[in-house]
Amino acid sequence: MKSENPSVTRLNPGVLLSLLAVSILGLSVLFFSIYSEVSTRIRRDRQVLMTGTARFLLTHIDEWLDKNIRVIKAASNQSGITAMDPEVQTGILKSIQQEYPWIYLVFTLDKEGRNLARSDNGPLKDYSDRAYFKDLKTGAGLSWQTLIGKTSNRPALVLALPIFREGRFSGVIAAAMATDAISRAVADRHMGKSGFAVLLDERNKVIAHPDSRFVMEERDLGRHILLNRDKPPDFMAYEDQAGVAKIGIVKENHLGWHLILEQEQKEAFRELYKFQNFMVLIFASMVIMVLVIAWLFARISVTPVVKMINAGLRREKDLETRLQKVRKMEALGTFAGGIAHDFNNILGAITTCSEMAIEDVDEKNPAHEDLKHILKAATRGKKLVKQILEYSRSRNTSKKPVKLHRIILECLDLFKSFKPESIEVKLNIASKLDFILADPTQIHQVVMNLLLNAEHAMAGEPGILRISLAQADPGKTPAGTIAELPPGPFLHLTVSDTGCGMEAHVLERMFDPFYTTHMNTGGTGLGLAMSDVIVRRHGGLITAESRVSQGSTFHIYLPCIGDGAVLEEEDKADPFALTGDEEILFVDDDEHMVYSAPKMLTRLGYRVTAAENANEALAIFKRNPGRFDLVITDRVMPGRTGVELARDLRGIRKDIPIILCSGFFNKKDDTFLDEGYDLAGLIDETVSKPFEIKPMSMVIRQVLDGGRHG
Repeated sequence: MKSENPSVTRLNPGVLLSLLAVSILGLSVLFFSIYSEVSTRIRRDRQVLMTGTARFLLTHIDEWLDKNIRVIKAASNQSGITAMDPEVQTGILKSIQQEYPWIYLVFTLDKEGRNLARSDNGPLKDYSDRAYFKDLKTGAGLSWQTLIGKTSNRPALVLALPIFREGRFSGVIAAAMATDAISRAVADRHMGKSGFAVLLDERNKVIAHPDSRFVMEERDLGRHILLNRDKPPDFMAYEDQAGVAKIGIVKENHLGWHLILEQEQKEAFRELYKFQNFMVLIFASMVIMVLVIAWLFARISVTPVVKMINAGLRREKDLETRLQKVRKMEALGTFAGGIAHDFNNILGAITTCSEMAIEDVDEKNPAHEDLKHILKAATRGKKLVKQILEYSRSRNTSKKPVKLHRIILECLDLFKSFKPESIEVKLNIASKLDFILADPTQIHQVVMNLLLNAEHAMAGEPGILRISLAQADPGKTPAGTIAELPPGPFLHLTVSDTGCGMEAHVLERMFDPFYTTHMNTGGTGLGLAMSDVIVRRHGGLITAESRVSQGSTFHIYLPCIGDGAVLEEEDKADPFALTGDEEILFVDDDEHMVYSAPKMLTRLGYRVTAAENANEALAIFKRNPGRFDLVITDRVMPGRTGVELARDLRGIRKDIPIILCSGFFNKKDDTFLDEGYDLAGLIDETVSKPFEIKPMSMVIRQVLDGGRHG
């Protein structure tokens, strides 16, 4: 019989199945949360786009109507009109027609509806049977009628106002005008291939429609589903009479006219349907991978739970990268912070358990090399989460001396993860570049905006993206040719693409807020505008040059502060793990951290009590406040945050040292989001997740041996 190797630990099949079930359940929750967030964002974006378009069109229509009403109203108050003298009225009416060419006829009626004067010298007629005359005679202040003009054979509108003489109704002044201006504005508004706009009058007759036959035949669309609802919402999804699924919006103006915008759902939500199929495929792939990895690692000495978490993390990072392609970085700012926090908890457990397992497993064991790869992958994950946090962070941080080329390289690492293979990146960075005084996060945002702008310009076609950074000659470029820049040394960053380029009128407005040529593809018009603001706040300047079909080039100038006076802070790690024998209360709501961190602290010699939430930790501490020498707590927990826990602990025992851990910030001098607390008086030190054994051991000893409360 073959004897089993005593060094190999076998996992009970029931335990393995339970761990697999927990892992798959966790993946399901994560996928569902991401799916819900992205789906809601896509639907909301489409609703915002249609609502904004409808409001814009209605504003344009109302401005046109109000302008014509003001003209007729001003004429109705002139003495030459109120005197009801046909000869004088004719002169005034002709001047109105000459001043406003779209008004092809202006005329007046007496109080019996008989024609007094006309701007076209045509035969005088009896208009007493017109609905607008009857409305005004009975006391209405304004009346109108839409029709197909008999003389122009075009869609027209008749606006009519009463004429008063000495406070009494004495007649009517009316103007017939072509509605080409508002008709084109509505009929030309297309959204993709199936989306269009329709304008109806108060009787639901078509005034403007992409199909001119609807207008010329004055069709009645009163049976449209968007018009036949009890107190309907502006925006809704529905099926038309042909059974086609659509989304639509209806708006009403002050004349009772209706503006309808509609689009087929299969086109409006194309990206959502692609995303749904994508999520199903990725989820199925990840479940299979988790099962395979669990089976493989269950046969070696490393704990299978750690292996499954690491496999799940790699799949989640891959999913995040692909989701960035689907949503093109815009969804990143929505949920990156929360996902990064969970990733940091998972990475913390992986790095901690891997480091301990490497020490326990003999180098000859095949698992030893696997453990090194796990630790290496977790370290890469830590750097990726850090990049995502730096890019998605919206809060301000203080300026400090930084090397611009390092920020450029970080942005390129992130950009290369989703850029098309057809785009070739060429980098030219000069040596011995000075520092700049800047907010790294904001400069990160500027560089990423320029990279994304170049990628959009090339639209998936083969092209070249050139990035260069050099020290500029202060005697030639800044003060000599660019008057907006102050004299002095500065860095010159150039980003060029070989994309579609821009026309002159687009180039002139490219830095205007909310101006975008990509409205139908999700553009907000804020990227370049914010870049301009950020660069100017740093005392610099951003300019652009472009030619149609030849590409665009952006130039950024940022002032320097020298090359050796200040050095950037670099992360340093002590080569030796520091130990101790004190008792520590460790608090974290993440099960993986509660499992791995106490084991790490115990290995360093400390006595550890773990709590899964702040309320449990507070209850343990109250029973014996003098028992513990140090508290290590997570910052974000359900019910009570780490900062609130620190406040309560200090209320019981003022001298208790406290270390705050979080996956939301990267450096200890970051600005916290916990307003209303004296953080300097509550927290001795802050540590970002995931933490490693040696650096963490040094922080613990620093707080215990040299803390303010020790």
